[in-house]
Amino acid sequence: WGDPTVQIDLITLVSNLGSSPYFQINTTYPNPNSPDQVPSGALFFGGSSVDRFYSQGNDLTDADLAAIVSNQVLSSGLPLDPSGLYIIVGSEDVAANAVGFCSPGAPPYHGTSTVLGSEFRYGFIGHAGRCPSVAGAQFMAANGTMLPTPNNDFAADAMASDFAHLVSTMITDPYGNGW
Repeated sequence: WGDPTVQIDLITLVSNLGSSPYFQINTTYPNPNSPDQVPSGALFFGGSSVDRFYSQGNDLTDADLAAIVSNQVLSSGLPLDPSGLYIIVGSEDVAANAVGFCSPGAPPYHGTSTVLGSEFRYGFIGHAGRCPSVAGAQFMAANGTMLPTPNNDFAADAMASDFAHLVSTMITDPYGNGW
């Protein structure tokens, strides 16, 4: 996590996001191949774990992100939940250039992998302080200065916006094909 304020803000967000009016938007996106399959709009925070020692380094690839989650499951740091969403939140010194973090126009990154024979979904949110003009573009003026943010914490507010986007995308587009 790195920044305790960001950690608290993101846990507060995810703890209250499920069934919120914002998150209910997802219920309007049924699976086009199976129209009865519709997201419920519910979301529950199941806990967190910390990879304190940069087990995969500090410039992460897709394989590194999957390995972080797999290692946490295998070491009992996190439970295996095939219905769960595992979100890796990078501290300011963590890059993920290989998956597009800090690249203009790149959506929040997510993928799938397997551990103990079960598929799981994971995503990555990088620290907005690493590339403020890209990761927090919604809070930047045309001249490059930062605008006020809802909670007066640029990194936490930008990451909260990206987090909500990522979780919605992981639910409505889990395989990168719109279902």
